[in-house]
Amino acid sequence: MAHFADGYTLEDILLITSLQKKTGELTLEAEKGRGTLRFLNGNIVDSDAPSSTPLGDLLIQKGFLTREDVAVSLAKQKNESISRRLGKIFVEMGRVEQNCIQSMVKEQIFAAIQDFSTWRNVYFSFHEKDVVPSDDIHVTLTDIIERMAED
Repeated sequence: MAHFADGYTLEDILLITSLQKKTGELTLEAEKGRGTLRFLNGNIVDSDAPSSTPLGDLLIQKGFLTREDVAVSLAKQKNESISRRLGKIFVEMGRVEQNCIQSMVKEQIFAAIQDFSTWRNVYFSFHEKDVVPSDDIHVTLTDIIERMAED
């Protein structure tokens, strides 16, 4: 369980942020690195953790895509004038279904939470700011509680 500088646990912070329906970015810093969870109305819509596995790599590991599929999609993303999420490109190109992308992005978020929960002496800050999700994928407080009950 992560112990935050002012006595809170990660679970406390997630609960407070979710129940208050906060929108913004939670930044966590510890010896292991720096990470973020982005919230929209109390739901986590995006995450970054030092140990995060990129979406393309996750889809390759699970057997949904090949390295060539990911390379083609990354090249397409790089050549676009307006940057789009890689998952949208995979779906548009017919490589995977939207529900698969949703599942994998949720796995990324849960993996970030799991990673953060092992950190010690964590300093955190929450900055309220506009968060514009690129899709409708999010992790709710209920999702987090259910996942913790499984573990």
